[in-house]
Amino acid sequence: MVGKEFPYVASLVIFPYAKNIEEVRSPIVHDYYSARDLIAQRIAEGKYKKQTVDRFNKQLKSFLFRFGITHEQHIDNIKRIYKA
Repeated sequence: MVGKEFPYVASLVIFPYAKNIEEVRSPIVHDYYSARDLIAQRIAEGKYKKQTVDRFNKQLKSFLFRFGITHEQHIDNIKRIYKA
């Protein structure tokens, strides 16, 4: 890519089942609801195209399907692994 302009990459870290995401102070870290609101805002501003949003949605649904455990199951797994 020498001599070329780097492409813009939008980064979002989404924790779909997070309960206290506001404690993480980062503009790219979101729970499901704040990610949805941010994406809707970016669509309204014309920053995201429908194709981009459809790709986000497909990826998020894929992650939810593969790793979709409840918050309680996640905590239980951590306790079991680290014997907390």
